[in-house]
Amino acid sequence: MKLGKKLKAFLVLLILISFISTTFAQDRLDQEETGRFVNVEEGATVPFAAWCFDEVATAVLLADKQVQEEVCQLKLDTEVALLNSKHQYELGSLNLRLETLNKEYEQMILFKDEELQKLENAALKRENNHWYLFFGGGVVAGVLTTVGILYLVD
Repeated sequence: MKLGKKLKAFLVLLILISFISTTFAQDRLDQEETGRFVNVEEGATVPFAAWCFDEVATAVLLADKQVQEEVCQLKLDTEVALLNSKHQYELGSLNLRLETLNKEYEQMILFKDEELQKLENAALKRENNHWYLFFGGGVVAGVLTTVGILYLVD
């Protein structure tokens, strides 16, 4: 929530700064002189072709340059803030997923341990008095295997 409030405040300040800077950078309609420039050709008072500006035209060019730099910086800051918030959201989502999977894993381990304990208790409660059946079955299987092999060999 703090990030959302900070982002809203940042966007409000960004909008205010963009309106204020463009208002001061505009030429006023009541101003008669908008700036002049003259093309000075080679061989005049300078040894190369150049443009000469008066103070108002120079101020307009410098203000436009400064405003463009500020607008670019504000756009860059906005994009960085947007990407940071997007990555924070994705990171939070992944952390939440990790916590959920860890809790699910812990629940599965607890369930498995409970089932193993139940099976162990059930196995220990049964009496194992049928040893003679297993012994007799093993003897019969051994004798039949031996007889089968001898029958096949002959």
